[in-house]
Amino acid sequence: MKITIKPKQMLALVLGTLLSLMPLAFAASESVYTTIYWNIASVDAFTVTLLSEDATTSAPAAGTATAKNIEFNSSTGTTSWDLPSVTGGGSEQGDGTPIITIDNTGTTNLMMNISIDSAVAECMGLNYDTSWHANGADGITLSTTEITLDASFTPAESAIALYLWGNFSDCGYSDATTRTLTINGTTV
Repeated sequence: MKITIKPKQMLALVLGTLLSLMPLAFAASESVYTTIYWNIASVDAFTVTLLSEDATTSAPAAGTATAKNIEFNSSTGTTSWDLPSVTGGGSEQGDGTPIITIDNTGTTNLMMNISIDSAVAECMGLNYDTSWHANGADGITLSTTEITLDASFTPAESAIALYLWGNFSDCGYSDATTRTLTINGTTV
């Protein structure tokens, strides 16, 4: 039996065979893509409240100063574990009433650190803790080296209570001085 293939059929057969042998890489494909973001606002913020005063909100760079300050007073120049008060006849720290309260009011976790700007005179000392002691003997000495209060202070955590105790040991009138306490919050 003789098979006859017409020229159109032959062309279709050859083209079909060639197309089936071509790799898929030669097939034309085009696309467009876009990236989709799910954003959540990030706010680094905390407040510092001196006992019986209004809260002061943190600020970047140089920071924000509280409206009032903290003072330790010794009439003799020798006082152990003196309790601080807010300047201008303000309230004095006591059991359950810290001199400073720190609250994370932002949306991010913060590493909270404290330090003072320069060392105190040799006849003075400054201790702190986040819980009350009848005296500051169990507290931690505060210095120019940053000390971490909380390595990951979340917005959901309770405020940090900060108690301070000052010591005077044979200080004279000329030893009176000031220091700046810095409370720093860094995103973690």
